[in-house]
Amino acid sequence: MRLKRAREKLDRDKEYRLRMTKPTYTLHQLVRERYPTRKAALQDLTDSLNLIFLFSRLPRLTQFHPALISLCRRFSVEFLHYVIAMRCIRKAFISIKGFYLEAVIDDVPVVWVIPHHAASHVPVGVEYRLLATCVEFDVTLVGSLLVNLYKQAGLLYPPKLNTQAINNPTSAYCSPENAHFEFLASLSIPIKRFEEEKIDTEQMDNLIELQAIDDSVTAAVNKQMQIQKIKHLFGGKRFFFNREVPKEVLSVIIRSCGGDCSWDALSGPGATYTEDDDRIDFQIVDRPMHCMKAIRAYVQPQWVFDSLNAGRLMPVQDYLPSATLPPHLSPFAASAVTADPLIGGSMGMADALKQATAVNAAPGFGAGSALYRPPEMDYLAGLVSLAETRGAAVAEATEEGEEKEEMEVDEVEEGGEQGEDASKKKSKNKKKRKNKINKAIKKGKTVVEPGQPMDDLSRRMAEREAENAQRKLREMMLPKKHKNLYRKMVHAQKTANKDIRQLEERRQNIQKNQRPQQKSK
Repeated sequence: MRLKRAREKLDRDKEYRLRMTKPTYTLHQLVRERYPTRKAALQDLTDSLNLIFLFSRLPRLTQFHPALISLCRRFSVEFLHYVIAMRCIRKAFISIKGFYLEAVIDDVPVVWVIPHHAASHVPVGVEYRLLATCVEFDVTLVGSLLVNLYKQAGLLYPPKLNTQAINNPTSAYCSPENAHFEFLASLSIPIKRFEEEKIDTEQMDNLIELQAIDDSVTAAVNKQMQIQKIKHLFGGKRFFFNREVPKEVLSVIIRSCGGDCSWDALSGPGATYTEDDDRIDFQIVDRPMHCMKAIRAYVQPQWVFDSLNAGRLMPVQDYLPSATLPPHLSPFAASAVTADPLIGGSMGMADALKQATAVNAAPGFGAGSALYRPPEMDYLAGLVSLAETRGAAVAEATEEGEEKEEMEVDEVEEGGEQGEDASKKKSKNKKKRKNKINKAIKKGKTVVEPGQPMDDLSRRMAEREAENAQRKLREMMLPKKHKNLYRKMVHAQKTANKDIRQLEERRQNIQKNQRPQQKSK
């Protein structure tokens, strides 16, 4: 209030004095109380990283202090350098919202979004003061965590570049004050360590020997072998980026998998070699190329993401600059796909999935390489076979039902008189049976009437009623808080089943409409 009053009275001296004597505070104690261990902080790091990477892309706004945005940019670069140094990137996906990345740090998966480099429109109806408070806490959390992670990994903090990798940085790209940070933000130059990194070349052999000794640890050994393959996926490979591709996210993925990358020196600092270098293995382009060299492969950026998700190098012929790209499947949607029973339901989808699940050798990348088959495809292939068997069973049941109906119609038409005689006899027998029962009841005797065997439909209905009764009894025994959660789950399942039925009906209608058109052709 005093600062506002001084500003309204245009008292510059008092306003300056109040600003200079403003009390300072830190949030480190709150962070320690909320996250007592590093693992607890890593488990809640996703939202903080998303907000920090978002603010690092914002322009210099009047709603936020410029130092806050600069701090977000600094911590985002430092976190990416840690991810590169530890080679902990496991999944990546291109979305309209940005680039989704997953890194496994201390066996904790951390997923965050790197926004696209584009002109960001700042909305008006946002409570920026509340947002700035959240960012202030997240910056404190990420900054404290980075100090701990760098120390554990044997990295210098604040990170410093390996000066041997810099080829005389000048002020051609930026001012001398910002030269170090700009080269650091390029992500193409490694950072310093306390000790040189020791590369264990015998680790894969040890894992293979361990797998041969004990079969009980086969799953864990296979997982570690897959992680080691991802860490060295681009080992010994050199990449060159054209100026139209996103350098930051590609640099993170390639360098995290053991590769080297560079770009044109005029497009930004951090270029380690030129386009004329004959040691370049892959050139990432996103536009048609008129002049190509035969000693390197030209691929689109999606090739890098799909290779990482597959754990192997994808065939380059599917990702050429003029080729139509294959579908870019999300590695994060495996659980969502497995929960959707509609996928693979149609026979047209079945043929496509059978072709997609076929494994072919990838020329030029060794005998062990193969086309990418994501984990969703295994589940979808199982759904295809299940749909085929169920479809065959339904078809047989319908044919048998039609045959029974035809036989019943024929019997009714052929045996008209016999049917009338049989009905008269049945009615007489029923009357006699009722008279016997009434006489026995009058005499006080117990009567046992022969029953009839239940058909399949009535037996199923009885079983269903018994199951419903048991389910209701179990629901009555639930506590109140669990009962509300159970009702929400049941409601969600019912809505999902309703949507599935609607989609199935829509698909059947489309197939019925397509059949007459095909016949007319």
